[in-house]
Amino acid sequence: MEEKNPKHLVWLPFVIGLSASIGMYAGYKLQLPKSSKRVQIESQTNSSKGNQKLYDVLAYLESKYIDTLNESEYSDFLIQNLCYAIDPYTEYLKKSDLVNLRDDIDGIYTGAGLGFKIINSQAYISSLIPDGPAINSGIETGDVVKEINKQVLLSTNTHLDSVIQLVRSNPEKLLLKVQRKNQPEEINFEITKKDLSNKSIGATMQLDETSFYIKINRFSERTYREFMMAVEEFVQKKKLKNMVIDLRNNSGGLLDASADLLNQLIQEPKMTMFSTQDRDRKEKKYETTGKPFFRYGKIFVIVNKNSASASEVLAGSLQDLSKATIVGEQSFGKGTVLELFPLSDGSSLELATSRIFLPSGRCIQKSYDFNSDSTLNWLSPFQSDTMNVKYGNQSLASGKGIIPDIELQNAIQAPDVKITSIADEFVIQNFQEFKSFREKKNSETLIETFILKYLINSSNDKFIIKNKDLILEEVRHKLTHYFISSEQEEIDRLQKDPWIIQVKELIRAANTKMK
Repeated sequence: MEEKNPKHLVWLPFVIGLSASIGMYAGYKLQLPKSSKRVQIESQTNSSKGNQKLYDVLAYLESKYIDTLNESEYSDFLIQNLCYAIDPYTEYLKKSDLVNLRDDIDGIYTGAGLGFKIINSQAYISSLIPDGPAINSGIETGDVVKEINKQVLLSTNTHLDSVIQLVRSNPEKLLLKVQRKNQPEEINFEITKKDLSNKSIGATMQLDETSFYIKINRFSERTYREFMMAVEEFVQKKKLKNMVIDLRNNSGGLLDASADLLNQLIQEPKMTMFSTQDRDRKEKKYETTGKPFFRYGKIFVIVNKNSASASEVLAGSLQDLSKATIVGEQSFGKGTVLELFPLSDGSSLELATSRIFLPSGRCIQKSYDFNSDSTLNWLSPFQSDTMNVKYGNQSLASGKGIIPDIELQNAIQAPDVKITSIADEFVIQNFQEFKSFREKKNSETLIETFILKYLINSSNDKFIIKNKDLILEEVRHKLTHYFISSEQEEIDRLQKDPWIIQVKELIRAANTKMK
């Protein structure tokens, strides 16, 4: 006897609707303008045929395939692979994926304020958020976790993902049993979770007697407030006028947050900062209010190959309007707006819904990677217009990200991953020793002697011996990270950053020229 409602019919309309809507989106970019009713009818007929073919395949799988398939698994597989094939940005986000995304966007998350690192199959406490629930309860870096929410951790099979799942298993409290080095008894902690801020602004510092520096890591709902607090400290209290905004490795975030910052960097009212256009050419303009709180001298914006989306909009708008000097290297080239569309099971689709245009009219979105002989081409192979745009006295690059006004040389290289890991693990495992050394007058000597004795000189590892000086330097950075703050560690690293040194020279030259 046939079922009245076969399983595939429950979710098939959604898949067909999804396929049709995405197909129309891709088709919009690929089709020529329609010139007759006959072409429109053919297009609709072809779409119906495509839907029917998909329907038939799923029906055969459901009714004829010899084995029983998990409906949820193969529907997820179908949607994920369809999204993967459309373009570089369309994505199917499961309910669990949305938690981290919303934390980044909101700038707020609920937690205990601690991080973990797996070393030799044991879970160690690593970073602790200042004034967070964990550090206020007495937890310390270097504590070895034995139990999480009354679940014993097996030292032979401990993985970071499983640790995080256990921590999240109770949304309100976290029960930990830890072993602290040099203490015989295990210690129990009951930690009440609370809302914590996920800062979007990184290091801030004074560069010289006229200038200050602000690092923006992402654009979230908290970025404007954090940015303005930093600016107030330097401009109003310290009377500095020149500003350096560092957008390196900033992959973007909320477009509105970028607009909020631009409104504080542009004095004139009713100037177009940027605009967006959807598939129907419907335009939304973002204009200045002309009401910034502070006035600035020279503004320098640093970008690199990983600066994307909202960070490129900030840099590109200031470049078009001649409000800042852009320095660094060519940026990523992402000028596409993404929107989340909720699905019935709590998951979501993230779709590209419009393109971003700067005041000059250029779009910074680069072409999607395309190879004529590849089997992995995007269904929507968007090709950008790379003709330069004339705007005032400027000739501005289009379709290839932001080209800096001044290209900087000798970009700082990220520390070697192995060196960083060696240093990080050594500091975490010996946190109690370093803690006792820091309380003594000759702390620097004691710390260096300890590092040399137990990490460098006692090792037969050729890599450690060869990279002794780099490892020593990295251990010092990690000590700053765990005993002072991650911000201070970042500031210390910036002191030797070739690009920061070059920007300081540019500021010095600009100040001299003004005199």
